[in-house]
Amino acid sequence: MAFVVTVDEATTTYDLRVIRYFYLAAFVLPAYDILLTMDLEVRYIWKVWQSRTAVWYLFLRYSSLAVRIMTLVTFYFAAFEPAVCRMHLYEIHSLRDSV
Repeated sequence: MAFVVTVDEATTTYDLRVIRYFYLAAFVLPAYDILLTMDLEVRYIWKVWQSRTAVWYLFLRYSSLAVRIMTLVTFYFAAFEPAVCRMHLYEIHSLRDSV
């Protein structure tokens, strides 16, 4: 049984734009939080950075930001063609229907 996906280019373009805005917001909000709490972080964490807790705190806080930057650069600046999106959408629906 063939599954036909009919998605026009305007809908695909709009959906990609919305998804890109969500990725941008997922980066901007934690970055804004880091900027807001930088003075407290310097006072309480950076001065005692030799403790394991401080090291874990800094690692988790900034590694998540690094991953968000890589995801943002990869997805936000990628050029998605509507034909490629339709192909992937077809593959997703085919996999879902085969289960």
